[in-house]
Amino acid sequence: SRLVESQNMARRTGQPYRRVFKGGQSSYGLRKTNTIDASTLRNSEATSQNEKIEATRLAHRIGESMGFARYDSGKKRIGWLCNMHSTSIEDENVPGGRAGVDFYFIEDDGGTFKATVEYDPYFLVAVRRGKEADVEEWCKRAFEGVVKGVAKVEKEDLQMVSHLEV
Repeated sequence: SRLVESQNMARRTGQPYRRVFKGGQSSYGLRKTNTIDASTLRNSEATSQNEKIEATRLAHRIGESMGFARYDSGKKRIGWLCNMHSTSIEDENVPGGRAGVDFYFIEDDGGTFKATVEYDPYFLVAVRRGKEADVEEWCKRAFEGVVKGVAKVEKEDLQMVSHLEV
């Protein structure tokens, strides 16, 4: 029988490829598929949301301990933007919270603050001309209760040769 060498792994012809995992464990052949109960997914989704909320609370505590107290209202503050990251804004009506961005600022006098701005996540869908109304209606029906709104936006194809011409 013939020996085949490939990336420091030897196998005999007809023998399945050997998988090597972290820690040196290996296996031959196909992987078994796992069946997952839907209720398990819902439980893990809730756990994931709880973990996300806890991670957000921890990030807020760390920010406050580093001197970046949340600025909600009051007199106008001006500062230099030094950092930003996505966050979740806790809301009893929205599982997992609403999407937001934390902006970290340093003032001219050395003071620091953090401002959180809520934003609506979005995605763009390319649609053939004349089909906009059909796609808009379908999106509203298919994602009812999930999609906040649908708006028609004209975009220029920057791959086009003449996209800079007016």
